[in-house]
Amino acid sequence: MREKKYDWVVCSTMGLKDYSEYIMEYGMSIATNGIALLDRLSFLEPVFKRRTFLLKNKLSNMVVLSPRPKFRAVGSTKDSVTACWFVFQKPDKWMDGTMISYAVNWENIGALPELPT
Repeated sequence: MREKKYDWVVCSTMGLKDYSEYIMEYGMSIATNGIALLDRLSFLEPVFKRRTFLLKNKLSNMVVLSPRPKFRAVGSTKDSVTACWFVFQKPDKWMDGTMISYAVNWENIGALPELPT
């Protein structure tokens, strides 16, 4: 995949448990700029299994979603959680600080124009 020179990898790791770290590491290894990751806001809690990733990769942007999205795993009830887009950049793209923004009323954004064919 590295040969394809993807600028960014967009992923979600919610509910993937043991696969989350693999997805994040693999995404960073094949992207030229970094990854955009959708997960719960609690992703930033300092847990041992994410420690290495959080120390090695620069969190440059956070976009907190409001209202809370509703997620549902197969066979379970809906789960309304505070979710966030986390953007991690490669070390050569690092800047000081992390930009935090809020996507208020994100569910009311109009449809995007169709892509040309």
